[in-house]
Amino acid sequence: MWMLLVPEAHHGGDDGAVGFSSLPFAYVQLAIIIAVAGLQAAWLVRDQQRRVNAFQFGEQIRKLLAAHNADRALKLCAAARSPITELARLGVETHVKGGDVRATLDAAVPALLKQARSGFPLVIALGLLANVEGIVLLARGFEEGAHGDFVWQALVPLSFLGFLTILNAQRWLGWERDLTTIREMVVSS
Repeated sequence: MWMLLVPEAHHGGDDGAVGFSSLPFAYVQLAIIIAVAGLQAAWLVRDQQRRVNAFQFGEQIRKLLAAHNADRALKLCAAARSPITELARLGVETHVKGGDVRATLDAAVPALLKQARSGFPLVIALGLLANVEGIVLLARGFEEGAHGDFVWQALVPLSFLGFLTILNAQRWLGWERDLTTIREMVVSS
């Protein structure tokens, strides 16, 4: 199937230049697109493993604190390693010590947000760059008179990559919402 990716080779004018389609460059471009799509998918899996439902987790912490069961709340925070659980742990510890929970959590949010979002800009930038690379590949294929198989075979990984890039951008933006949710739920306990 992938053998049809690059259209037939054709030779240029009198200078004997070989057209784009005869070069393995198109295969390299497609390999880059597929590799970046794989990186984006792996990044989504990694992020999903670190992600905790902030609202449900906050409700559990709130109920435990309302029942004066801070030890169980701390154990629940230690059960998963995530910026969300770390923020909740800081809030519970401050609550137990009788400190200012809001000030502690407000001071901790920027560092935890930075930790949660680390790497996302690079992954998103690589995704956008690979999308541009794929569009260039398609445009050059059309210039060379590419047939339908080429277009579909290049569009499938390009579409998948675009989808993954959008998902990663959405996840990147979601961390701030989740940390804010946890902060407000712990402070209100």
